[in-house]
Amino acid sequence: MGNYCQDRINSGGTISHHHGVGLLKRKWVKDEVTKQLELLKNFKKLLDDKNLLNPGKLIY
Repeated sequence: MGNYCQDRINSGGTISHHHGVGLLKRKWVKDEVTKQLELLKNFKKLLDDKNLLNPGKLIY
């Protein structure tokens, strides 16, 4: 899975699909969407400051 994901990112592609990234690929998300991930983390914290919704999932 690692080579597949990294190859996609390195070639300008994406590891996601219309259903999202999923738990298996989450460790490569930071390589693909660094700026957007920080924005999503801040948005999640604003809406769910106690981390009750999907704790320990992709955006944490």
